[in-house]
Amino acid sequence: MNNKKNIVETPPIAFIIFNRPDYAQNIFNEIKRAQPKQLFVIADGPRNPEEIFLCKKTREIINQVDWECKVYKNYADINLGLKKRISSGISWFFENVEMGIILEDDCLPHPSFFRFAGEILEKYKYDEKIMMISGNNFLSNFEHDESYIFSRSFPIWGWATWRRSWRKYDIDMKNFEISKTKKKLENIYKQKYIIKHILKLFRNISSGEINTWDIQWLYTCLMNNALCIIPKKNLISNIGIDGTHQGGNNQNLPTYDLYTTGNLRHPKTKIVNTNYDNTFYKKNFSPEQFSPKKWVISILVKYKGIKNSYHFLKNILLKIHNIFPRTPKIIQIYINKIINKLYGIVHMPAKGKLKGYVLLSYITSPFTFNPWEYPTDPHTNYWECSEIARLFSIRGYAVDVIDANNKTFKPHRKYKAVIDIKNNLKKLSPVLSSSCKKVMHITSSFGKYQNEQETKRLNNLNNRRDTSFTPQRLEEESDNPVYADFLEGFGNKTVHNTYSQFNKPIYPIPISVAQTFDFPQQKDFSETRTHFLFFGGGGAILKGLDLVVEAFSVLPNLHLHIIGPASYEKEFSEEYKKELNLPNIHRYQRPKISKDGIMTVSEKLFSEIANQCAFIIYPSASEGTSGAVIQAMHTGIIPVVTKETGLSENSPSIIIEDQSVDSIILLLQKISKTNPKDLYKTAYDSWKYANKHHTKETFSKAYTNFIDNILKI
Repeated sequence: MNNKKNIVETPPIAFIIFNRPDYAQNIFNEIKRAQPKQLFVIADGPRNPEEIFLCKKTREIINQVDWECKVYKNYADINLGLKKRISSGISWFFENVEMGIILEDDCLPHPSFFRFAGEILEKYKYDEKIMMISGNNFLSNFEHDESYIFSRSFPIWGWATWRRSWRKYDIDMKNFEISKTKKKLENIYKQKYIIKHILKLFRNISSGEINTWDIQWLYTCLMNNALCIIPKKNLISNIGIDGTHQGGNNQNLPTYDLYTTGNLRHPKTKIVNTNYDNTFYKKNFSPEQFSPKKWVISILVKYKGIKNSYHFLKNILLKIHNIFPRTPKIIQIYINKIINKLYGIVHMPAKGKLKGYVLLSYITSPFTFNPWEYPTDPHTNYWECSEIARLFSIRGYAVDVIDANNKTFKPHRKYKAVIDIKNNLKKLSPVLSSSCKKVMHITSSFGKYQNEQETKRLNNLNNRRDTSFTPQRLEEESDNPVYADFLEGFGNKTVHNTYSQFNKPIYPIPISVAQTFDFPQQKDFSETRTHFLFFGGGGAILKGLDLVVEAFSVLPNLHLHIIGPASYEKEFSEEYKKELNLPNIHRYQRPKISKDGIMTVSEKLFSEIANQCAFIIYPSASEGTSGAVIQAMHTGIIPVVTKETGLSENSPSIIIEDQSVDSIILLLQKISKTNPKDLYKTAYDSWKYANKHHTKETFSKAYTNFIDNILKI
């Protein structure tokens, strides 16, 4: 995956920004690497006084241009809106250039996209049939011999075109007529659902129901019998989690170097790849099969009204409960299933006399499992979320639960307290009562810190191996702790210090564990001291798997056992293919946990793999407290970790002070020669510490103390 230098000059770039400085910075960093000689910046104005600062901060990023580049700015003083701002901005762009790239502030390009766009813009400069070049390929398993195909889909998350094409753009679709357009579409597509879907989009634009610009571009391309060039591999990752690109399953896709096998292989003929188009439309727009459940819900909503449907449905289900009094749990589960589908909220009733309501902004899925269902993911947050709700419930508080990424929720009642794990306190604070106590439950380092750490790790990787990866663990950044009355949660002093700018004490809560084990008395540490475990979730670079794999690749006498999805991430597995196939490196998929709480990895018990190893090596750059490391400690494994892993300073562990490959190699060589008797004692201390401080009981006890003695509602 080594990057090759561009053989063509980076085309002019139109960079569309607004009020998201963190996203814009990520895209700008890639633009800076490509170093275009012309950069056109298009910015909309703030919608309200609160956005003035954000818009200003976003625009200041452009001051970082420090290479030979002419910068042109088209900044709106007032908010023009999506439709007018982007369309007028692109028109201004093509008043000044004949061809170029258009990038919005959440469309993160792979470095090879700039070279690809430059080559194709030049090759098809005079071909009126080709009207755009997309950086998107939403079909990850699509196979094709050439470097790109011709398509009748027109994705605009990072794209390029020519002035000759944009001149045909009509923002008002003046010539739109349903019958003529339908006939035109029938000549292009065979599937009726595609035609129906596209016609609906055009009608919504024509009637003014949708205020956007890109559907008009689709209309322009289709009415001109145009083709779009789609790369063989995806070159753009849409990293936005809010705004106009929110939702869908095409976001945060990995990106790839299109030039790993050499120069572009151009198609010999200009023929639409109908296989790609049919698969693309089927994936994104094919109608769902009829669902009686969804149909009933839609009827209830339609005829009872949005505001009253919750209580209407609940009353119906409670009447059923009165008829079948032995099934209260299943009734509550189905109430939650339906209300969660409708409004993204679930409910846990109070035990005994109702004292008030609490809102928990965390995850809703633990409250919608049927009695015979359970989470197979061993992550502790499923249990911890439900336990927090239970602790409030048994104290007489009814608990409403929403997902932490729910941006549309509006409180429909007065809450005594709100507990949030991400960024909802800021949004909800203006509509909460003054007496409501606001709590931020910390499950990770502060978002800005984590993003800086991942960027630093990615830059280090690029310097070592001349390769570029897509960020996998970016967090939405905000000043959410400002709005909290209390901060509580996971982590050690290193983690808590990432929140130091808010000058608020943090009440520590120990993370729980999925499964506990007896200490492995028979473990042979003279054998296991040369075996190391890497166990964790996604985000290989943030968690330091690249450093670990590079170290073990030159230590053939030491063995590495990798558990989890990180080593299977596409960019990582491609870049480290040679190392991962070495005989001393073994990897396994994400573990699963049974209904009885037994953790398995593939066909093996987790404990079987753990008992082969004396150490877990985990040089993570940002965590809350690593649940995987805690889980390993419960099996009698010694943690070799960074301070950023979040383990308490009092826990028995070996700290990785210098987070470099060379230092890790020296550390591995040293500890693998430790006396087995000393290792036995340290492993026992590790197991003992985990059993004393990190169990479901210790989590519950600490959170109980927080509610009763700190929160005091």
